[in-house]
Amino acid sequence: MMHRRPAWVVASALVIAAVLALSGCAQVDEPTNRPITAVPSGAAVTLPVDDRWSVSFPAGAAGPTGGELMTSPAPPPQVPGLEVLASARLTLSTGQPTAPLTFTYRFDAPLPANQVVYLLDDDGDGDAFTADPAAGPTMTPTRLRLAELSPDRMTAIVTGVDHLSWKSWVSDRLDDLTAEIGRLAGLRFDPPECQAPRPRWLTANFVEGPNAPMLVCVGADPADADIGVVKITNNRGTGLVVTSPVRPSWAYETITGTAAESWAPDLLTVVLGRLAIDADARDRTYLLAPGQSVHIGFAQDRFDGQPIPARIVGTVSPDAAAWGILMRLLERELGTSSTAAVMLALLAGCVQAAVPEDADVASTLRAVAGLATCALEHPELVIDVLSRTVSATAMDRAINGLLSARKLLTRYAAIGELTFLTVDLATTFAFSRDALTVNLFIANARQRAPRPLTPQASEPEPAVETSGSLSIAADWVSPTTLRVNLTTEGPGSPGERCAVVLDGTERWSGPCPMPGGSIPPTVSADGSQGHSLQATATGNGSSISSRTVTVPAFGT
Repeated sequence: MMHRRPAWVVASALVIAAVLALSGCAQVDEPTNRPITAVPSGAAVTLPVDDRWSVSFPAGAAGPTGGELMTSPAPPPQVPGLEVLASARLTLSTGQPTAPLTFTYRFDAPLPANQVVYLLDDDGDGDAFTADPAAGPTMTPTRLRLAELSPDRMTAIVTGVDHLSWKSWVSDRLDDLTAEIGRLAGLRFDPPECQAPRPRWLTANFVEGPNAPMLVCVGADPADADIGVVKITNNRGTGLVVTSPVRPSWAYETITGTAAESWAPDLLTVVLGRLAIDADARDRTYLLAPGQSVHIGFAQDRFDGQPIPARIVGTVSPDAAAWGILMRLLERELGTSSTAAVMLALLAGCVQAAVPEDADVASTLRAVAGLATCALEHPELVIDVLSRTVSATAMDRAINGLLSARKLLTRYAAIGELTFLTVDLATTFAFSRDALTVNLFIANARQRAPRPLTPQASEPEPAVETSGSLSIAADWVSPTTLRVNLTTEGPGSPGERCAVVLDGTERWSGPCPMPGGSIPPTVSADGSQGHSLQATATGNGSSISSRTVTVPAFGT
């Protein structure tokens, strides 16, 4: 939920010069200076701004005695991705209107089906979007208002405008916007590399492959072979929150580049609180932007008293997902350090009550719009966080970055209102919980009993067969997915490598669970019928044990 405050103008002393010069804008219609136009007090009136657009005043909107409207030319906004149709400055002799106004823009031909129209509306003079960077413009609240189109798509209408100042009609192409969001969300990255082999006490199980949402390697600290190291890279264009099961011996994040800046820990602590991370987990939770990594070092005794497997868990909430998408967008234009400070401050200042839920397309787009809208309408919230967390030197750079960021984020402020879905973005969220889990098996750890897998109430009780040191269980998590639980019982290991075989075809293989531990792989299956499920354990290239269960059809 976004925090709302009354409009507020940032003192110009806070705003350090430099807005990145962004080239390219369409030819626009600029109104000529008009004589002062009367706005009567007792009747509604529609007044032209130029030949294409007009503003409608309800009766009494100019005050009890009426007023006068002046329109004058204004430079167009320099907003990447948006085509400018017209710009003007409008003033009313009696101050601001006492009732909401309606703005109308008319086209010569129907607007193409893949285009949308907005009214970009600034409480000031628009300098933050139009002025020369040397002018040091102040950041005033700005809104991107989605226009309603007439059935023939010849007229765009925006209602409820309660402020007269700099206004600009702009247009965006839905296919361009869809492609851009898809490119940002659908990115893939290189896996991490571990320099030393893992210590003998540590075994891990995780989803592998170039399309896995978390790219993982497990090794040892090159400076201490007894320290196990798990490296995780975010392999999506969204943000990713990674939580360790225990407080590690050490951890390293790449969010601010190769050398973390002094302000990062304080700002990250505030952000994790905004993302609904429990206070006792914040010192073992890490926020990863797209392509960024966390390296986590563990001593073996860190897992004493923990259930095995111990699980490193990734989560993608709507706010974290949106943050990652916009982080990548800004990083591409502004560089890593300035972007990290601005985007972390945006999360800390604008997200007041994050919902701890898994992201999907609709919730992510709403969160993207919420963050972009907050940057436009409430820059003071971002500046307040920056002023309390970063150094004076970093503050100068961050304010400059915020000036540029607001322009880059403009076209995303209304994206939550657009009725379209991007296939690439939908695919980004099409992975199971197991794909966001690293299972850690600790040899000889003093541990509690392993956490059981609990089937859903609507599912059948798991089919289980136990014999000797290997146990296999299976239950349906959906009509097309079986969750398998391989468990080692007794003091010995069932083998070096285990596999899951469905109806005679191997569907999964990996390290066997440690004694007392378990592994929860998932396999695809047809829930309309029953299946034969087999678990095998091998060692030194030969079969050691095999267990088979029969799984009934889903829901039976």
